[in-house]
Amino acid sequence: MQLGVHVSISGKIFKSIDRAKAIGCTAMQIFSHNPRGWKVSPLLDDDVRIFKEKLNESKIHPLVVHTSYLINLASPDEDLYKRSIDSFKLDLERADMLGATFLVTHIGSSKDRDIQYGIKRASDALNSVLEDDKNRKIKILLENTAGSGSIIGYRLNQIKAITDSVKENHSLGLCFDTCHGFASGYDLRDMDSIEELIKEIDSLLGMDRLCLIHLNDSKGSLGSLIDRHEHIGKGKIGIKGFEMLINHQAMRDMPMILETPKKEEQDDVKNLSTVKGLRKPMDS
Repeated sequence: MQLGVHVSISGKIFKSIDRAKAIGCTAMQIFSHNPRGWKVSPLLDDDVRIFKEKLNESKIHPLVVHTSYLINLASPDEDLYKRSIDSFKLDLERADMLGATFLVTHIGSSKDRDIQYGIKRASDALNSVLEDDKNRKIKILLENTAGSGSIIGYRLNQIKAITDSVKENHSLGLCFDTCHGFASGYDLRDMDSIEELIKEIDSLLGMDRLCLIHLNDSKGSLGSLIDRHEHIGKGKIGIKGFEMLINHQAMRDMPMILETPKKEEQDDVKNLSTVKGLRKPMDS
């Protein structure tokens, strides 16, 4: 089971591998820099070398890198839009240097403009990013959102529209966040609803584009548009929903990353243990 958490890179970036191993991760996610600031220090050659050596030795796979929170690929503000594209290109370069399999990004908000404007804006941004980057192996995963305000990507048809408008779209995939999906109206509490979601992903994008699950319970109710993550089984989705989801034939081999709350040192360990305990043998 490829299961892990979002891991801190404090100190030296390669220390994140040790942290992931220490709690039993078989997959992991990191930021490659402070996600709340535009200023980014370069990755040092020695740090990258040690990081990749430790990653290879750990057998952790996949390594997922998440882009900066400041990036808004749908922004109508020209300065922010250009800055976001430049930052995205840098995040992609850094993720590739570290040997990541996936780069996950939020799409952004169209602010006071309509959804179609935001979709076009994000598509143009990704075309700009990818037009000179055809040989990179890393996949860019568009993450679904909870749907508050004018944020793009809360329905899967919006992600399809962006993907269809990107020329080099073989580089694009989907990261489905369970908290965001539930908050935006995708029910995950019974098998029929989970089957509906899988059919929608398959019909709109193809299951081959679903590359990663962000596994989070939700503090908010179904359709609440509230993006507040909760410990697995402690939120509105509930333990049965996660048990059905992670054991579904279409999801069993899907890498999963926990982004659950971290108020205590053992929170990640507890959530990892909960998910592992829900896993059933293949023949059950």
